[in-house]
Amino acid sequence: MYAIVSNILDIVNISQAQNINIVSVYGTLASYEKLYEVLQVSKDTNQYKITHFGSAILKDYKKYNVLNEVYPGVIKSKGGDVFGSLIYGLTPKDFELLDEYEGDEYERNKAKVIFEDKLIDIQFYEWIDDHSKLVPHIQLQ
Repeated sequence: MYAIVSNILDIVNISQAQNINIVSVYGTLASYEKLYEVLQVSKDTNQYKITHFGSAILKDYKKYNVLNEVYPGVIKSKGGDVFGSLIYGLTPKDFELLDEYEGDEYERNKAKVIFEDKLIDIQFYEWIDDHSKLVPHIQLQ
């Protein structure tokens, strides 16, 4: 039911050919269930494609937990790496829904991520709220 994309050329070629934007996610939206809930679509859809978590690397950012919340935030941090997934197949309406879901705490920005040793243009949600709400993210092994 879920399509896993692992070939960089598939992502780039499909995205460019269909003028589809790619978003990099590093938290709750990396789950199909949450993504479909936010986009208000059936779980039976195969419109969206998502890569394995950790397959995309956002350089010079760092991931933090948000104090008293279950979701993370990323901010610029020289030398930092944020591991996430890429999602493509999103429409302008989907981006409106994602923007609404992310709210005032985040801003959608453009960046490049490393995916299969290539740089990919993406959009991602950067934490813009008070940095004192962020606590170090502990990566569980």
